[in-house]
Amino acid sequence: MCEANVSDEALEEVSSRHGLEALVLRLRGRPDPCEAALYLLYSREDEVQGMVRLRKRHLQALLYATRSRQLSEALSATRGGRVIVIASDDEGRLREAAGELGLSVGSPSEAACDVERLQGLASFRLQLLVG
Repeated sequence: MCEANVSDEALEEVSSRHGLEALVLRLRGRPDPCEAALYLLYSREDEVQGMVRLRKRHLQALLYATRSRQLSEALSATRGGRVIVIASDDEGRLREAAGELGLSVGSPSEAACDVERLQGLASFRLQLLVG
């Protein structure tokens, strides 16, 4: 995660190319690192369950990041954001996606998680699952 000026076109190109292998999002605020990992995990689970109805699968994660039910609402909530979030369980893909945006990745380290934020995200997901 970092603050950076990345063009909409470059971000969309890299996000679309990597899909849910290396999640690339722009947000207004800095999420908890564990929360960002859950955006990726939940989106992958949704894809396996056939719950992703968006042509660009990575946008499912944007719904989680913004706690939005509609894509237009999620896009509006991130407009003007400068925080670039890249999440992946493959360090090579993480570095590749960052490099394509002209960003560098430091050494991975264990993150401290904010339990309340994780609970809020889990609660939002549960609401989506039950209807």
